[in-house]
Amino acid sequence: MTTAQQRSTLGIGASEIAAANGISRYDSRYGLWLRKTGRADEFAGNVHTRLGNLCEPRIRQLYADATGEDVEIPPCSVFHPTVPWARCTPDGRWVSNRRRKVQIKCTGYFVGRKWKYEIPLEIVAQVQWEMFVDDGDACDIAVLVGSDELEWERFVLGHPVDPAEIFARATLEIFTVYRSDADIAILLDGARAFWALVESDTQPPIDGSPECREHLNSKPGGSIVLDYEPHAAEVEEFRLAYVGGKAAEKRLETAKNRIREILGIAEADRISTPAGPIVWTANKQLRAPEAWTKEI
Repeated sequence: MTTAQQRSTLGIGASEIAAANGISRYDSRYGLWLRKTGRADEFAGNVHTRLGNLCEPRIRQLYADATGEDVEIPPCSVFHPTVPWARCTPDGRWVSNRRRKVQIKCTGYFVGRKWKYEIPLEIVAQVQWEMFVDDGDACDIAVLVGSDELEWERFVLGHPVDPAEIFARATLEIFTVYRSDADIAILLDGARAFWALVESDTQPPIDGSPECREHLNSKPGGSIVLDYEPHAAEVEEFRLAYVGGKAAEKRLETAKNRIREILGIAEADRISTPAGPIVWTANKQLRAPEAWTKEI
């Protein structure tokens, strides 16, 4: 069996279902296809996944204490009985009722506050897929909400912070999502279409993801010159996007520097907006409100 075939047999997990359906803000369908066909390495994790791994056992215990339910952890990935490529790895399920699933998350204060009004689409897709694969009827999302985003970042990056103090200042929020067969049907249709691309080794449509760009840049270039006319529409689209993009980049950097100046003078690390905070992170990057990404 080739490496690509070995990876493809892993199927589509709950954390990948949003990308497979093209609704993830953090992963692309093209990037997932590259990984599933062995053309790119599997996701190695980042500061957010490390934070989740550090906090998961503590959050699970807090959830068990809050609900009075014993929570078991499946020893390995679960596969759907009739859709062999559909899989998930639940963070937990009730011992008294295995159809009640538990998904564990942790987030900073401002992001966590927004969860009370709208659970992120990627998370809804994830738990619906888990209920489909592992025969669930409800899933509790146990979210540990920190007191400060920068405190979480310092903790994960290894700064000398007492974990007990961080957990003492954090709060546990529990959100229940019930099974929706209508939502599951939509996710399954999208997943089937994506999986057909994996099995047939057919490239998904070109998109604007970094994974797509990096993959195409890795292809060797030749010395053949193509005529303009057959590709005039694509060239003109590129010209308009290029000229407009350069102007937009300049405006964006100027706007960022103005915000940095305001924060620096005030010795502040964020500005509140109706859509959420603009955060000046520990590495001096500006993080825009999550709601803004939905406008792109």
